[in-house]
Amino acid sequence: MSLVEHSLRSERGLTLVELLIVMVLAGLIIGATWTIMTGAWGAWGRTSTAAALDMQSEAGLAAISSKMRMASSVDVADPQNPVIKVQGHLGETVYSFELEGTTLRMITTVPGGSSTTAPVAQDVSFIQVVETAYSGAYTISIACERSGASKTASTQVTVRR
Repeated sequence: MSLVEHSLRSERGLTLVELLIVMVLAGLIIGATWTIMTGAWGAWGRTSTAAALDMQSEAGLAAISSKMRMASSVDVADPQNPVIKVQGHLGETVYSFELEGTTLRMITTVPGGSSTTAPVAQDVSFIQVVETAYSGAYTISIACERSGASKTASTQVTVRR
């Protein structure tokens, strides 16, 4: 056996076939990992959007219903912009709710006339307060939307007079 033949047989390394097998296996592993991760990211995005919409709709309901429970009067002539009046020791405080774009805002006017505005909920697409058949009882409905997902929440409130 010649010196060249002997050195070729004793060389260590990968053959082309072995290298191709390693590349195919690595590609399969990377592809499977990518598929799992993109599915997980999509599920996380849908879940976090749903949770955020749920929190926003509940925040809007809580803000309106808490004021309505204390109300001395409720004006729902415009169901999308309810006005709630609460009689206190120093006079009457007026809470009005307005949908500005997708932000539900509460405007508080205290005795003496000064007022403040605060956002109550985001991503709101619809709000409605409707008086029910029972005196002093109202149904509040709020819908929130973001990125194609939506959440509608409603509750019934009875004014404590």
